[in-house]
Amino acid sequence: MEKVVLEVQKRSEKGTLVIRKMRRKGLIPAVLYGHKKDTVPVTLSHEAFDPVVRAGARMVNVKLEGAEEMALIKDIQYDPLGDEVLHVDFYRIAMDELLKLRVDVELWGTAPGVAEGGVLENYVKELQIESLPTAIPDKIRVDVSKLKLNEVIQVKDIVAPPGVKILSDPETFVVAVRPPREEKPAEEAPGPTEPEVITARKEEPEEGEAEKAEGEEKKEKAPKAEAEAKKKE
Repeated sequence: MEKVVLEVQKRSEKGTLVIRKMRRKGLIPAVLYGHKKDTVPVTLSHEAFDPVVRAGARMVNVKLEGAEEMALIKDIQYDPLGDEVLHVDFYRIAMDELLKLRVDVELWGTAPGVAEGGVLENYVKELQIESLPTAIPDKIRVDVSKLKLNEVIQVKDIVAPPGVKILSDPETFVVAVRPPREEKPAEEAPGPTEPEVITARKEEPEEGEAEKAEGEEKKEKAPKAEAEAKKKE
């Protein structure tokens, strides 16, 4: 593992306004802590730290006032866009101390299942590990070169680097090749429904039927009129 030295400067001033001024000057606020020693607020330059982040280094030698201490880059805070480093936590370590930390997963190779029309799905981006400082890997490589359609790789299938113990749940799915999702045809929109009849309308009689009904009504009235005339006589 290549030795990385980061030179930092102690800072005594605190507060939001002070931090903003530091950032405008291209400085990153940070802290150095751990191993029952005092927490020391420090600053370092983007010019020094950004290449370390891009290289994926986790272990660094923090140089403060001429003295070096081995430290783990425990946490990095970014701006909302994820482009600029806002704050760094350096955790002091001893070379014989077992450390627990999260390491990125790197997929390696080309899955045959993809050539068969499958889709490669990566479910886990990081794994929890335990190791000595000298054995901490930059990444955990997962070989997918034999992964066929409908096959998966779980945490328990991964071969850990020498000196590294994987602590993540062994049954967790890391990567799989799934069949492509079939697109369902769009359902036809239902046609317009007939309006509901609220009140029934009586049917009007046809012309011939109306005349017939009128004639029958007159016939019924005629005998009644004759009967009434006889009574008067």
